[in-house]
Amino acid sequence: MRTATDRFLAAVFQPLIFLGIFSALARTLLIEEEEEGDYDAEDLKPAPRSLRAHEKEFLEYIEARSRRYNHLAKIRLRTAQVLGTVSLTATASVPVVIAASLPSWSAAALAALAGIAQGVQQIRQDNRLGLENHLMAVDLSRACRRYRLAVARSSSVERSSKFDEFVREVEELQESSRPRFLEVVMPRSAMDGSTSSEAPPQLQQ
Repeated sequence: MRTATDRFLAAVFQPLIFLGIFSALARTLLIEEEEEGDYDAEDLKPAPRSLRAHEKEFLEYIEARSRRYNHLAKIRLRTAQVLGTVSLTATASVPVVIAASLPSWSAAALAALAGIAQGVQQIRQDNRLGLENHLMAVDLSRACRRYRLAVARSSSVERSSKFDEFVREVEELQESSRPRFLEVVMPRSAMDGSTSSEAPPQLQQ
């Protein structure tokens, strides 16, 4: 039979536990809203005046893509951290709920919440996709800085070749990133199965 102390602990700790967990979930929902706006605006630099219109347009587009990848990386990595914290907190709170003789549904709800948080991470892969977005942002940013430096040091005759090199480097970065993103989104077994099922039939002799 529950004592007055048990009832007091139930009245105090049960709201605090669920309040902390749902506060973390609310923080997850507000992450993208907080990140909205002209992110990294202080890092924006005007394109060199010596560039032609199409060269300037392409450079500004790639720099915008780099900032976008960085923006997505921040959202996904913070979401992964919050969901991981929710899962850990809910799991660690189960023994406390049992020891405090709180209602049995409280422990079941905490266990279910921990399982949901882990399942969401398995589906969304925020941690891995956030890392891939960050790496892509860094690579594109480095390519843009190298191109800006090359333009500043080259003559007007060499700038066309420098632009062609910049375009090829960007295309190579994008091509190399596609398999990594697909490997995160699609399980390797599914990719292997689709590859084998789509193999072209052999020609008849």
